This record gives sequence, structure tokens and C-alpha cells, in this order.
Amino acid sequence: MNTTINVHLNVTVDDNNSDSVYDVPTLILVLLSILYGTISVLAVLGNSLVIWIIVTSKRMHNVTNYYIANLALADIVIGLFAIPFQFQAALLQRWNLPHFMCAFCPFVQILSVNVSVFTLTAIAIDRHRAILKPLSVRPSKLTAKIVIAGIWLVAMVLATPMAVARRVIMVPEGLIWSPTDIDKLKPFCQAVNLSSRTMLIYSMLLAFLQYLTPLSIIFCVYTRMALKLWGNRAPGNAEDFRDANFM
Repeated sequence: MNTTINVHLNVTVDDNNSDSVYDVPTLILVLLSILYGTISVLAVLGNSLVIWIIVTSKRMHNVTNYYIANLALADIVIGLFAIPFQFQAALLQRWNLPHFMCAFCPFVQILSVNVSVFTLTAIAIDRHRAILKPLSVRPSKLTAKIVIAGIWLVAMVLATPMAVARRVIMVPEGLIWSPTDIDKLKPFCQAVNLSSRTMLIYSMLLAFLQYLTPLSIIFCVYTRMALKLWGNRAPGNAEDFRDANFM
């Protein structure tokens, strides 16, 4: 069976060998591996516990907790599929994992971040409705489930270009490379199926939809809630002397 290898060479051609771009000290590698591994394990265990509590307790079955469970699920996904693999690739400067994961891991990372941000936005809107219109009809559990499904669908669509773009290619080990050093190539995960201009537009679109738009919505609704609560007085007659005795 013939194997086709894509080699991307953006280096200086020279007959001399060279070291890699940078070498990570073993101690730093071990320390960061422990830290990232701990973060990943805690993220999975902690958020799994949150989901388990919400699922097993009927009184926890409400719209807000559904959103919280969805937020926890997104954190579990990023803890399982993004943190460990993206970390090792960044440190080792090569892709030692199965090639399909080159597209899968960045896709999952963007997917999880999108779900988290959109869910936080949904929670903010739900709290805004509860505080500013407390007597209005509360969204049903079915509505919350539909919103959550929509969040995952939109997040998946926005993450798809990254899966399309990323592929494993062979690149030189060092900055200086000679055509005779064919054995000194390494696998590297890189965006090759989409042009640099397309990736720039995609990054700008993500920044707008993933950061600026949710931030604006959350800022506006929480500002309105703060103003509403700040101007409200507690029920009952205020008595300064009585209230001072409770302080």
C-alpha cells in the first residue's frame, strides 16, 4: 500500500543539521504534565458529580439546573478531549497521536468553549427574566431542553471549519533543513485545507460570536438586573433604630 506524505518546507536549505526550535526541559515537562493532568481529572470528576446530583435529585430538575448541567457537560468534554492532547502537542512540538485526532481535538475544544459561553448567556437571560418579570410565565423544561439542543447545534456548526482545516503534515525538525535529511521530518498538526485568509476570517467570526456578542448580552442583562435590584426597597416599614440593634 502506497502512503502519501505531505511535506511543508518553510525553512532554510542547508547541508548542516540543526536542533529543534526549542527543547523543553524534562523537569518542566513532568511538572506541567502533572499540573495539566490534575486539572483534567478534577474537571471531569467535579463536573460529573454536578451532573450526577442534578440527574438523581428530582427537586433539582429545573430550567436553571439544566443549564448548569449542560455547562458541566461542556467542561467534561474539554477536560477529556482537549486539555490532555492539545497540551502534549504544544509541548512536544509534534503530533504523536492518531491522525484523525488532529482535526477532532481542536474541533472539540472550540465546540466546548462555544457551548460554555452560549450556556452562560442563556443563564443570564433566564435570570434577567426571573428578576425583571417575576410574574411572567417561566420557561418550561422542554423549552430549556430545546435551547440546549440548539446551543450544541450552533456550537457544532461554528467548530466545523476547524475540523475541516486541520491535518497532520510532515515538517522539518529544525529551522535549517536539507533535502537529504528526509529522516528528520516530524508529524505536525496544522491548518492546511483552508487558506490563511479564510482562517483569519474564521477567527474574527469566532471572536465576534464566541466573545463579543455573548459578553455584550451578559453585560447588558446583568446591568439591568443590578439597576433593578439597587432601586428596590425591602417590603415592610423601615425603622432605623430597630435595624441598628440587629447590626
